Amino acid sequence: MVYAVAKNRMEDDLEELRTRMMEAAKEHGMEHPLVLFYSREIDRVHTALLAEQYGTMCG
Repeated sequence: MVYAVAKNRMEDDLEELRTRMMEAAKEHGMEHPLVLFYSREIDRVHTALLAEQYGTMCG
């Protein structure tokens, strides 16, 4: 149950970050530091989600 709540929260975070990144890219261009920041945050949350999923499957 805790995993499901954490997974849903991380998925919500990913969607929010994607939306912000796309808005920033439209306004500032793809290479703007804010867009790159959001991209790195998406990578961080996605990696955490996969680690949580993998740990749950194996543990």
